[in-house]
Order: sequence, then C-alpha cells, then structure tokens
Amino acid sequence: MYSGSKRLLLAALVFAAFTTSAQAQAQIPIGMIEELIHDQVFNLVPEAEFHRVFLAYTRERYQGRTFLYQPEIQDFTASFVLYVTANGTIDAWTKKYAEQPAPARQPAPTRQPAPPPFPATHRLTADLKLFAGQDGASQVIVTLKKGNGVQVLGYGGYADMDGITAKWAQVKTEDGKTGWLFSGYLEDAK
Repeated sequence: MYSGSKRLLLAALVFAAFTTSAQAQAQIPIGMIEELIHDQVFNLVPEAEFHRVFLAYTRERYQGRTFLYQPEIQDFTASFVLYVTANGTIDAWTKKYAEQPAPARQPAPTRQPAPPPFPATHRLTADLKLFAGQDGASQVIVTLKKGNGVQVLGYGGYADMDGITAKWAQVKTEDGKTGWLFSGYLEDAK
C-alpha cells in the first residue's frame, strides 16, 4: 500500500492530468486552482491551513501572478505536492487529519417498548352499559360497543335480562375503567 504522502502525490498527478485539455492558452485563476486542489486532493485539511501553505508556495514560485495557463496546471500541481512533501507538510497533515479516528458514533436512541396488548379475556356480543354496581339502576359509567374487549375480574349475583339468566361480571375496560355489566352478552376473547 502507498503511504499517505504517496497517495496524495498520486491523486494530485491524476487530478492534474485530467485538468489539462485542448484549450492550451486558457488562463485559470490561481484561486480556482487552489480550490480545486483542496477539494480534490487535500479535502481532509481545513481550508484555512491549506490556504496558508498554498499562498506561501505561490508567492515563492510565481511572485504575484494571479493566473496560470492551462498547460502549466499539471506542472504546478505536481510541484506543489513535491513542495509540501519535501518540507514534511503532507506527513504532518496525514498524521493530524487523515489518520484521526472516526468520531464516535452516537448510540441510536432506544425506543420504549410498546405496551403489551390489553389482556382482554372476553368480548361483547352487543352494546352494553358499564354500571357502578350490580344493578341496572346503578350509575352508568360508560356504554361499551359490541366487539370491545374487557378483562373479567370476577362475578357477582345472577340477573335476568332479555330472557337470559346470567351473572353480573366485574370488568376492566381497555382504557382502565372498572365496573359491572351483564355477562349474558359476553363471549370468550379466544
């Protein structure tokens, strides 16, 4: 495998080869070249730090020129990479930025488990009133719809309704209400 500096040099040369085209006399601003080299080759390095090194190199080599001709880009890119390799900058950048451990992943938020389904033991075969006591004259808590599930907590005395004789059943509804209803209209939930 290639070391960090060799990989960067290889990437820079490949980048420079692709930027050379048939338009031999096109002038390209050095700022644009800096941006392209940073984005394509040195993208792990913070822009401010890269700009400082790039500016020092262009001042030293090009004494105030603000553009390059397109055929010069390949030579410029290769010589810039050699410059940062020779003075140890690539090794420092590789050590500081490329080989940093990836930031620790935040654990995924834990989901609260869904509450268990209501343990209905019986279903209503008709609409029924839920009473406060074992008597049709007691206060009505709520009217339950046919098909609703209830949990039978116990049984009370017998009653006759609609020609059916059955016990009063103390039940708990899915929304937590407790009361009594006539068990002649209950069936097993299973």
